[in-house]
Amino acid sequence: MNRAVLLVDTDTSFVKMISALLEFNDFSVIRLDESENLANVLDNQPVSVVLADIMAGMSIEELMESIADKREISMILTGIRDLSNTERKKLLSRSIPFIKKPCMPSLVCDKIKKIVR
Repeated sequence: MNRAVLLVDTDTSFVKMISALLEFNDFSVIRLDESENLANVLDNQPVSVVLADIMAGMSIEELMESIADKREISMILTGIRDLSNTERKKLLSRSIPFIKKPCMPSLVCDKIKKIVR
């Protein structure tokens, strides 16, 4: 099974922590500091999970749309702000987990492990 995670986040300390933990758990990590190249990476790299910060240059709708036709890819969103009711409903309707920052890196890793199993 593919154990590649695409990590889209501008927070370099979060990226380093999560990347190290995922790599320790035998995941390969592809890092993007903004969502600008997301579609290109998804078209050219085998990825099983996208872990994206909602402030990385795209709205929640744009992030969801970017993987909509790639059914084999799961998404987890993170962010430092609370979600609006509308945003929360959109995520729930597509079963996309949201993890509010700051968070324990182990929580993120555990969510990814559950998805990839």
